[in-house]
Amino acid sequence: FGVVGFAVKDTIENYIASIMLSLRQPFRPRDFVSIDSHEGVVIRLTSRATILMTTDGNHLRIPNAVVFKAIILNYTTNPERRFDFTLGIGVNDDPVAATEAGVEAIASLPFILDSPPPGSFVEMMGDSNIVIRFMGWINQKETDFLKARSYAMQKAREVLAEQGFSLPVPSYNLRFDDGVLPFQTLKSKPETEADKKQPGPREHVISVEDVEDVEHVEDIEEMDVSPEQHLQEKVEDERQATQEEDLLDEDSPKE
Repeated sequence: FGVVGFAVKDTIENYIASIMLSLRQPFRPRDFVSIDSHEGVVIRLTSRATILMTTDGNHLRIPNAVVFKAIILNYTTNPERRFDFTLGIGVNDDPVAATEAGVEAIASLPFILDSPPPGSFVEMMGDSNIVIRFMGWINQKETDFLKARSYAMQKAREVLAEQGFSLPVPSYNLRFDDGVLPFQTLKSKPETEADKKQPGPREHVISVEDVEDVEHVEDIEEMDVSPEQHLQEKVEDERQATQEEDLLDEDSPKE
């Protein structure tokens, strides 16, 4: 009786939650949402669960009782969305000049909105670098979020390197107490001629030459920053193929 009682309890909870969600309409079909950290595009709302398609094409069924109590983030409701990323410069570089150069680089990209304008701030000053966070806004209906962020990162890094700012990789100092060092206890075999020919590890520091080796972002007109439609097409195919109930109404008022 106990197991049956719990099963009935869950069924009733999910059914009542589905009614409440259908009245509230916190999202619509095809909306890109995050429900308790689970991200995906909404396929439909049934009497038992909310069905999402994740970004890697998998079906995710979340019980409606969980959805009703969950923190829901709807990325589609507001077309304007902000992206951000961090870049590090050397401790001897001027952070004010670096933030200005990075913001100008981001603002020069045609898909970046003028209002709200791009911004930046110094996030952290460490022993080996100064970390700067850059931000920019896009219209999600016209521009893909991940593509925009990727191109903005490339452009900002390229401009900073061209203007002489160092872009150091993280470095660490190791300290050993007095006594036997770890590598002194290891027995090493004699070096052979083959070992001598093997290239050893080398340090790599990002420089202007490195930036020149990658694709320049001046040719942004040739880059496709339009929103990806593949996932939306898969959602449409699923909605057409499965004749399952959908309690979401695109014409009803949204919460």
